[in-house]
Amino acid sequence: MSVTPETVHAVIRFGLGPDEASLKAARDPKAWLRNQVGKSGEIAALKPFVDTYAYTNLPAMKSMTPETRKEKMRPVVQAYQSALDQRFAHHCSTTTPFSERLVLFWQNHFAISADKLQVRPLAIGFEQDVIRPHIYGSFSDLLLASSRHPAMLLYLDNNRSIGPDSKIGQRRDQGLNENLAREILELHTLGVKGGYRQADVEALAQIITGWSFVPDANGQKKYVFRKNAHQPGKKTLLGEEVIFSDEKAGISALRRLGEHPSTAAHIAQKLAAHFIGDEPPSEAVATLKECFLDTKGDLKALSLALIDLPACWETPFAKVKDPYEWLISVYRGMQQTPATKERKNGSIQSQMAQLNYPLLRPGSPAGFPDRNSYWMGPDALMKRIEWAFNYTQKRQSIPEPDQLAERLFGERLSAESLFAVRTAPSPAEGLAALLVSPEYLRR
Repeated sequence: MSVTPETVHAVIRFGLGPDEASLKAARDPKAWLRNQVGKSGEIAALKPFVDTYAYTNLPAMKSMTPETRKEKMRPVVQAYQSALDQRFAHHCSTTTPFSERLVLFWQNHFAISADKLQVRPLAIGFEQDVIRPHIYGSFSDLLLASSRHPAMLLYLDNNRSIGPDSKIGQRRDQGLNENLAREILELHTLGVKGGYRQADVEALAQIITGWSFVPDANGQKKYVFRKNAHQPGKKTLLGEEVIFSDEKAGISALRRLGEHPSTAAHIAQKLAAHFIGDEPPSEAVATLKECFLDTKGDLKALSLALIDLPACWETPFAKVKDPYEWLISVYRGMQQTPATKERKNGSIQSQMAQLNYPLLRPGSPAGFPDRNSYWMGPDALMKRIEWAFNYTQKRQSIPEPDQLAERLFGERLSAESLFAVRTAPSPAEGLAALLVSPEYLRR
């Protein structure tokens, strides 16, 4: 099957790498992308995990012996690992790879970390309940959903934030926790250079006091507004007085932040950098910012504007895929959906560990870095080469690597990459050379 350069460009830049099904479906590249907009639901296979574990109120760990703690956590750990495998299998077989790219982008933007033990079972539910339902909706709705989800509240300690003058604050020696407020301003909305001050961080922290969670009758964590923990009185955010003095204050403040010009600029820059390059053209950023402002943060309109950006089609592949995206593209290109029961190459967690990418554990609220320098150091590249070599050695059948390369990349395949594939000592090594070629590593 011969493919046009535009088709190959679409499935790499906007999708999850070239695979024969996507290349066939994307013969009209922009139509293929537009048809995906609006399609992003939950992953059905993960619903049992979310229903059973995602909000489970984990037992107190400190009073347990290490052996008891390990035994109590065993079913949660096993279910969590299985859920990650099923999530990966979904990414390797999805027919809406553009939507999945957006899911991954927004999940990293509103990053939580499973490093925190009690957040780990919540991480899958966060994607299912917060990210997937909102990637084509209002940015303000996405912001509100993420800020009030138990995973975010627990990760950034807002459940411990108490208004000093609230009823609870007057009885306890507890005060404000600014973690969530700071990250909302610095990372989720305005950006580092967005014009806020420390006084605004303090004000927003006061405004969202009382945003917490409680276990319901089944022991599952659910968002709740604790009025007795909310800081009373007037607050001023970004130079304007906040009218409300209860839960509505936080909702009003976040909707205002969600439509702020600095938020539009911050999101436009991040989105353009993700899909075009570390230093995207200023015209592309300006177009996305204008769309964001004109539609008050309509993410469906923003996604369609992204598809129509000339820079997205004219700029050579410059972004290095992070290890997770790269692994997805490998499996998709090989037409392989990982079997969660067989795990011939190990669980997705173990494969990511080999590539120094702790899955759903970015290490900070800023998420995993989205810059080439972080993913293309000598050690990082060597780990991908080692993984590719081990992967191809384990395969029972090896496709002709040069023919596979031409089917997947067509005219986009460089002479240098084709030469490396054809002159490899064996088909397995030729396939490994393809998997670590610039065409496979970049998007």
